[in-house]
Amino acid sequence: MKSSNNYGVRELSAQNGYASRDASELADSIKEHHMIYHITSKKEWASAQEQGEYTAPSLQTEGFIHCSTAAQVIHVANAFYRGRTDLVLLKLAEDRIKSQVKWEAPAGPPALGISESDSFPHIYGTINLDAVIAVLEITTPLDANFQPDTNGK
Repeated sequence: MKSSNNYGVRELSAQNGYASRDASELADSIKEHHMIYHITSKKEWASAQEQGEYTAPSLQTEGFIHCSTAAQVIHVANAFYRGRTDLVLLKLAEDRIKSQVKWEAPAGPPALGISESDSFPHIYGTINLDAVIAVLEITTPLDANFQPDTNGK
């Protein structure tokens, strides 16, 4: 992994192993069609695996689970998760999600770098685990922003 201010990720394999990936590989991996993304804690993801489905606190408080597109996810990470070291990024196949997915305006003021006209995917129910295509561990310095690797691909 690069030792710059860029973030790296490690993909969690089915055997609970890790495959190292740098920030440029993350950017490339999240450009696929019909994929949406959700940032959560390692603890919440572990709980989902035990329960057989994923839920987020926002499902109880707001009625849906916040998700992002590939273009939005880094801006969302900077706005709401800066400094966290316990995070994973769930890569979701939208067409596999059994709960209703609605594309809506931001639930509050948009994060820096996101237009008020952007729509976000909101999931109105739990996420079935077979919709999770990949789980990427986000490795971050405590005082840095999430940012794409502009030196790589």
